[in-house]
Amino acid sequence: MKKESINRRNQGQSHKISKTTLGAAVAMIMVGTSQAVFSQSSNTQTKAMGQVEVKAKYDEESNRYNRNYSNIGKITQEISDIPQAITVIPEGLLEDQNATTLKEGLRNVPGLTFNAGEGGRIGDNMNIRGFYSFGDLYVDGIRDTAQYNRDLFNVTQVDVLRGAASMLFGRGQAGGVINEVSKTPFLMNKSNVAVTAGSYDYYRGTADMNTVLDAETSTAFRLNAVAQDAKSSRDVVQNKTLGFAPTISYGIGTNNQISLSYYYLNTDNIPDYGVGIVRGGKPINSATLFSGTNQDYEKNTTQLTTLSQLYTFDKDTSLNTKIRYSAYDRSLWSNKGALAFPVTALGLAVPRGGEESTTAFQSDFNKKFLTGSMGHEFLAGVELYKENAERYNYDTTGCSADVIRNNVIVRDACKYGYGNQVRNPATQVNYQGNTAALYAQDMVEVIPEWKVLGGIRYDSLRANYQAPGSATTFGPSRQANLNFGEQSYRAGLLHQPNLNAAYYLTWSDSFNPTADLYQLSAGTGYPAERSAVTELGAKWNVTDDGLAVRAALYQAVKRWERNTDVTSSSSIDSVKRHTNGAEIELTGNITDKWDIFSGAALMSSIIDEQGYSGTTRQNANLVGMRARNAPPWTYNIWTTYKVAQNWKVGGGVFGVGQRQVYGLTTTPGAITANQVPAYARVDAMLQYDIKEYSLKLNVMNLFNTTNYESVYVNGGFAIPGTLRSYQVQAVVRF
Repeated sequence: MKKESINRRNQGQSHKISKTTLGAAVAMIMVGTSQAVFSQSSNTQTKAMGQVEVKAKYDEESNRYNRNYSNIGKITQEISDIPQAITVIPEGLLEDQNATTLKEGLRNVPGLTFNAGEGGRIGDNMNIRGFYSFGDLYVDGIRDTAQYNRDLFNVTQVDVLRGAASMLFGRGQAGGVINEVSKTPFLMNKSNVAVTAGSYDYYRGTADMNTVLDAETSTAFRLNAVAQDAKSSRDVVQNKTLGFAPTISYGIGTNNQISLSYYYLNTDNIPDYGVGIVRGGKPINSATLFSGTNQDYEKNTTQLTTLSQLYTFDKDTSLNTKIRYSAYDRSLWSNKGALAFPVTALGLAVPRGGEESTTAFQSDFNKKFLTGSMGHEFLAGVELYKENAERYNYDTTGCSADVIRNNVIVRDACKYGYGNQVRNPATQVNYQGNTAALYAQDMVEVIPEWKVLGGIRYDSLRANYQAPGSATTFGPSRQANLNFGEQSYRAGLLHQPNLNAAYYLTWSDSFNPTADLYQLSAGTGYPAERSAVTELGAKWNVTDDGLAVRAALYQAVKRWERNTDVTSSSSIDSVKRHTNGAEIELTGNITDKWDIFSGAALMSSIIDEQGYSGTTRQNANLVGMRARNAPPWTYNIWTTYKVAQNWKVGGGVFGVGQRQVYGLTTTPGAITANQVPAYARVDAMLQYDIKEYSLKLNVMNLFNTTNYESVYVNGGFAIPGTLRSYQVQAVVRF
């Protein structure tokens, strides 16, 4: 049953989640089990969930590239028990590649490409299977959709569940879900410090320190930290990062695990909007030229505070509860990619800022049981989200007359100075949203070797938009309310004839209301985005050493696709479009010395029915066109080999097919798409290990190939990837 009602008014009250109710829920779950803490003896044995975690940790140490377990499905599961395509990017692979950002890590996911932001987005911005997925970012299963560039200093693995996943996660896309898994304390005194230096004044230092505070109560503390000051092969571009993440955990491996963590990340960048694309042609052929000034900036501060409890009642029953408060601040002042160099006039990309906060409560109950001869793996849960956002543009009065030379401002004509943070009141929009969700899922082994999966979820979203002052975003009322309810489903058939093979057929859907990511289309009255994905797949363990093959065929269909760029005139990018595709991955140990992590994707992403700009239909010639930033193929191969006792060599290639980008218009006539050429980038590494020390050399873009790592979907510019660069890292473990 779907419900949607939109109304406008001059005065109104936002719907709020009661803090008293939220606090009571936490108290009931967290405090209600506290007696179990004090009743534990020092020899408390690990329960079933702990045993799974211990086994997963063993697999991690014995097989660096192939993870057999993931908790992206809200419980710790073997990959073969998840009837959906999933890529798990392990910490060992990230370390070998010296991948330090989420964007760098996601190059290992077939079928994934990157968007360049302009009017509406900054920070991490990607497509999966041809569909935008920046709203499907999570940290330890909790939504993290704020706009910032994510660092991997506190990440032990990245899980990418491909396909629709609203039954598990609520509002989202057809492409998939990206979940960062944070580093957590463990019962061993073990630490390391790493220092990296490289080409283009690249400097980075990280620390990972774990200490056991009390062995009797299984209490440990872990601190991860990062500091970075790095330039790049792109002129002027610079990244400064400072972050730290302390976590304390009590009852590790027991039936009552409680953790408290804090995450802080501050980035201060000179951002890069790349180079312009000639209409109907290719990007300007320059790997270095920069279109902005040395006073451009992108500043982000992210803070996450999380309290969690995993309580195991018995080997078949557990309750996992989390509460998190997130706070985000950001500001941007930058220029778009240009067509002519040297740049002498500004082309500002809407200087803007924002302040956001989210309070999230999530509790998942898991139970395994029998009804007659049938086995059940039951999941039920509740989620509550309270989201607040304040977004605005900075005042650019007079800035169009500014003159720059050699990326330096020669004449500052801005009324409040170039780079000011004076808000333009006519652009400010406030958003408050409350979401409540209930969901349940059961996987039933109906007969030996055959399992049936079914799940259902209901989300209720109440949101309020306010455009104060003289803003006309919502017309004269300057306010819009949204009351939205939506159901999501998941169904699958899983056949496991033996321990080394699994075959599945699955169907899942997703929804995305007008309030998703605070886009300003609440008053249009269009229905929510709906997506449906059908997938046929197989997962095989090829060797006892841990080599695995995973393959999938799928069709994803999306309806009423929302515009995600607030500077575009489009309201609905397409009424219907689809992607048909095939994916395959080979990961793990070929031998005890030879590791591989590889994948490839073929996809055909096509517009079936054009969308709307406002209430006017777009150009009918859009029908049949390939979707924007959706290449026909991508592939990734990375492999390492231990050539001697202390030496390891490795390398790989990341390939992306040709991408098309173009604007959406109501003007009739032929549409000429801009073309971003295909590329293959080769990286390499050499590492020497001795006792507690390691020395590693990474070479990025070994053959100095021209490549464009991200593109603006409306066709204006593309961002070149790095030229050949070298990084040397020294690690000390103690």
